[in-house]
Amino acid sequence: MTSPRQDAPRPARAALWRTALLAAGVILISGALLKAAAAAFFPSGKPPPQAPAVDARAHADGHERDVKQLFQSSTAALAGRRYQDAARGLTSLLAIAPNLPEAHVNMGFALLGLGKHGEARDHFLTATELRRMQINAYYGLALAYEGLDDLVLARGAMRSYIHLAGEKNPYREKAAAYLDKWDMALEPRSAGAGGGDSLDKASPDSLVPKSGK
Repeated sequence: MTSPRQDAPRPARAALWRTALLAAGVILISGALLKAAAAAFFPSGKPPPQAPAVDARAHADGHERDVKQLFQSSTAALAGRRYQDAARGLTSLLAIAPNLPEAHVNMGFALLGLGKHGEARDHFLTATELRRMQINAYYGLALAYEGLDDLVLARGAMRSYIHLAGEKNPYREKAAAYLDKWDMALEPRSAGAGGGDSLDKASPDSLVPKSGK
């Protein structure tokens, strides 16, 4: 006589076989239903091809290429004193790269060339906010303040430029000359002394290198 313990595996194996057959049936039925659904929704029986994913790297490369091209063309226009063309190109550049401090500096110098000192000042200030060590922004800011007849702020900005530029900067001597003139213009004078009108206004030719040094 067999014990209950010896008979126990047989029903378990049978149950396993029944479970496996049932699962296979479910898989077959599910596959058929999927095919039927595909045929109902798509005449060809297959879903339409997925749209290709956007290549983020290619997009970034294209953006970088546009930024570089606009920056180079506007810088060339600025160097050629074509200030309107430079401002137009820099407007397009800032539309796609609003946080590029060099673009704000060049826009500031283009606006100085167009006599728009207030707008130039705003772009130079933005450049210093984006990058505190954007040295040529302080030079341009000083010229913008001079154009706005605020020699106190002009002097402060130029002092910042001289402090940051270093001894070997090629524009340091010119900056020091402006600073000396503004210092003299701001000194107390006798009643018969001339005012600040004798100070030469900075011209657009006083541009500093776009590198910021």
